Amino acid sequence: MRRFYWWLAPLLLLIGIVLGSTPHWVHAADQTAEIVVHKRIYRDIRQPEDVWYENDGHRIDPNNPDKDGYKLLSKTSGLNGANFEVYDASSLLKPNMTPEAIRALVDRYQNMTRKQALKFARANLKLAGQGNKGIGLMNTKTDPTIGEDGISRITVSVDQQAPTKAYLMIEVAPDPSTELNVDLERKSSPMLVVFPVTDPISGNPLQTIHLYPKNVGYVRDPYFFKFGVHPDGTSKRLAGAIFAIY
Repeated sequence: MRRFYWWLAPLLLLIGIVLGSTPHWVHAADQTAEIVVHKRIYRDIRQPEDVWYENDGHRIDPNNPDKDGYKLLSKTSGLNGANFEVYDASSLLKPNMTPEAIRALVDRYQNMTRKQALKFARANLKLAGQGNKGIGLMNTKTDPTIGEDGISRITVSVDQQAPTKAYLMIEVAPDPSTELNVDLERKSSPMLVVFPVTDPISGNPLQTIHLYPKNVGYVRDPYFFKFGVHPDGTSKRLAGAIFAIY
């Protein structure tokens, strides 16, 4: 089976041909969909191993170690206070685009740096979707419904009949309250979501799509040195000093 990096797979599934499934566009009465972001972070200064996960748009089962994606959850933590800007990118789509053309478009924006994508979006696109921080704005929190940290939801307008709606999601600076030095340039790629997103098993459009972006967070243990100064001006590190942190 062909494998993708977990963060790339969500982008490829959006064109309706995931895991070899055939696009099956059906008209849905409800012309909105919900995107659920599960923000994950490595809380370690060491280089983490890459976690493979074939994202199918569904939530990873946190209670089943035999299911795909469990390793991602076990090696990362949900991060509250992460922020995303969501832009209406439907203007990037052209009439009658083939799945291959949509894949190329998704790859183009996924391969941009976060800064490049953000500069382009702020200059050419408009914020869209009802996020928990306002129009096009998402902020991750503890979700009481599923009992998980690092969750944010946004409701967007979609066309479940044909690929005419797209949204560009870009991570921006986290809340200061996170007290983490989050590396936004590592493991954080722009996400171009093209609707409809189809279930790889049933072929029907999904009304809720789960995405799992991740970063590296730097957490350092504090260290202190106590120096004594000799009369001649030279200094020496002293052992046995006690420090108190309040």
